[in-house]
Amino acid sequence: MRIERITSSGEPEPVLYDQAHDEWVLLLSGEARLEIAGETIALSRGDYLFIPAHTPHRVLQTSAEPTSAEPGCTCTWLAIHLEA
Repeated sequence: MRIERITSSGEPEPVLYDQAHDEWVLLLSGEARLEIAGETIALSRGDYLFIPAHTPHRVLQTSAEPTSAEPGCTCTWLAIHLEA
C-alpha cells in the first residue's frame, strides 16, 4: 500500500491513467471533476471514490482558487494505492 497527499494545480494534465492496482481517493479540500470509464463525476470536499484496477480515469478540472466555504484551501487529495 502507498499513501500520498496530492495538491492539484488549477490546470491538471490531460493524462488518462490505467493503473494496475486499485486506488481510493478522498478530496480533502476544493472541488474536482474526473472522468472515470467515460463518465464525468463531480467531487467536493469530503467526497471519496474507489477506482478499481485497469479503470481508465483522468482529472478534468480542479479548483485552483480557494472556495468560499474553504478560505485559503485549494484542491488537496488523499490517495491510497492498493498495490499487490
